[in-house]
Amino acid sequence: MRDALHTLHPAARRWLIAAALLGVGQQMFVVLRNPLLDALGFSSRTITHVQGAGGAAGLLAGALGLAALSRVRAPRLLALGVAANAAGFAMQSASTDPRAMIVGAALAGLGIQALTMTAAPFLASLAGPRSAVRLFGLQAIAAQTLPSALGPLLAGAIASTGRGARLDPLDASRLGLVVGALFVASALVPTWRLGALSAGAAPADTSRLDARLSAGRARVARVLAPDAVVWFAGGLGVPFLQLFFARTYAMNPRDVGLVYAATAVLGTAGNLASPAVSSRVSARSAVVAAQLALAPIFVTLALVHDARVAVAAFALRHAVSNVGNPVHTAIVHTSVAPHEGAPLAAWRMLVQSVAWAAANFVAGEILTASRGGFAPLLLVVAATHLAGAVATWRMLPAHATRES
Repeated sequence: MRDALHTLHPAARRWLIAAALLGVGQQMFVVLRNPLLDALGFSSRTITHVQGAGGAAGLLAGALGLAALSRVRAPRLLALGVAANAAGFAMQSASTDPRAMIVGAALAGLGIQALTMTAAPFLASLAGPRSAVRLFGLQAIAAQTLPSALGPLLAGAIASTGRGARLDPLDASRLGLVVGALFVASALVPTWRLGALSAGAAPADTSRLDARLSAGRARVARVLAPDAVVWFAGGLGVPFLQLFFARTYAMNPRDVGLVYAATAVLGTAGNLASPAVSSRVSARSAVVAAQLALAPIFVTLALVHDARVAVAAFALRHAVSNVGNPVHTAIVHTSVAPHEGAPLAAWRMLVQSVAWAAANFVAGEILTASRGGFAPLLLVVAATHLAGAVATWRMLPAHATRES
């Protein structure tokens, strides 16, 4: 791991630090925000509307990205994304009004989606196609896996300490959200000098990809269609799993934080295994296998009534996803020429955002129809992952993304 970090471009190392700070703050919101809304008396439908607002903001992020990527350097877009994410989190931390929560979630979502859209081609330009999987895996560890341990533990500790100091439980959870917003804002520090360090972060030329999109829409659609199915599956289940543990097993924020933190070891193993898997089998096969494996995991979550089994299934879900996601991203971004990566990322963000936001709203209707029960929703998630495996096998390029 140390050797891998040492050989990275300096701008990539700095971005990994920023991604880790962002990830901790975002994971604190993952653990605390939806249970707080539930405790405030928000209905399942309203909670999913708040959740879906962030995904819907990705539509705007993608549309703006198509224009901005040809005019603004990636480091500046990353800094703007961090600022929007922090401002949106701060707004949610300070409010109890559903409309203000939705606006804050949309602003934070705009920032998060802009970061996702910009970071992938930015890192690809620094790594080159042969090292893309390794760098995307390291980013996943920095932005997701390690924060999945630190963020929930910190969120639970703050909420528990606040209650110990005789704060109202809602105020204790809100304090955790404030700290999460501060973590996100602190990512501006390592992001600030990215422009000076990254010679490869010039504005992208979108005209050639636009021409290819006009000439070869079917090929581009085949690359992006699996994303739509996979992200729809994710949007149905992933944002509401902390609410699942709180409602189904009566876990408090500290318990939920411990559950999320417990996934870190398996999640890290999944990230580290991703390059090895892609070096031995077709990259497409690795993504298909991950989607197939996720289906029985969600069936288990839906049908079991033992908290220990549910926690084990949840941790395994995280590990399996962490094997497949970096490989999937690498396939998409090595399927086009380097100068086309940034505009393709904007189109990918549009597809992902539509799928994610639509799934959030569908999840709200399923939860409302099932009176807050999670089994029907989780079974639909399982079926959607099976559909994702089929779409991936039929539509993604079959070439392997191999490590040097």
